Amino acid sequence: MLGEVLTTEEIYAISDITINCSRLEGLALTSFESLAMNVPVVSSDVGGQTELIDNNVGRIVHYKEKMTKNESQQEILAYVRSIEEVLMNLESLKNNCRNKIINNKYTLDNMVKRFEDIFDNIKANKKEVINNTKLIYEMSLETLFKEHYYNTKNYIENKFNIDCENEDNNAITIKRKIKSKVYNVCSGYGIVEDIKTFINLLHQIYYLSFGLIKYILIHFIYFIKFIILSIPAGINIIIKYTKAKIK
Repeated sequence: MLGEVLTTEEIYAISDITINCSRLEGLALTSFESLAMNVPVVSSDVGGQTELIDNNVGRIVHYKEKMTKNESQQEILAYVRSIEEVLMNLESLKNNCRNKIINNKYTLDNMVKRFEDIFDNIKANKKEVINNTKLIYEMSLETLFKEHYYNTKNYIENKFNIDCENEDNNAITIKRKIKSKVYNVCSGYGIVEDIKTFINLLHQIYYLSFGLIKYILIHFIYFIKFIILSIPAGINIIIKYTKAKIK
């Protein structure tokens, strides 16, 4: 109603209650500001709101993400009851609000100090240093094998004249051998990166085409839906207009 207000303290000064019915919050700045200005808060129980708001400084209303129509009405009634309870105990609640901010040290300096403590703890918990050369070697081999599977596998098979696949996986074996041969051919011509770029382009074209078709289908369905809905609506308009003319 008021639009953007930069001098919020003037609003808090003339307010009795702050109502925060958000669906998503961390810990709302408006809640801190309200309590600091001795204004009780009625809030949904999302995020960290319950850490700051209790019955001594306001009321908490439970928020359910997916509600039936009846549950939605119950939530509205819960807000109404909470507001009424706050208004009935307004003076005592007001006296508690600023004290909560001060006693719990919810100040900028204390928040900065807490962040500094968190960063100091992170620095203190340094990563474990591994001096086991064999373990590092095995981890490196495992990483190399996972990231460069086909190239590594093909090198091992050619170097030691072995087949790394099980006999039961003939189809997979053939597929991987084809990939290995294709990779070797591309490597021989020095076009591996060019092939990757071209494949990525094909992927993008595929996803773009699929997305466009999906977009068209969705809007076509909406179009049909609105046509179907508009026919009885149009008939209803004509009937009511005719009746009004007759009268």
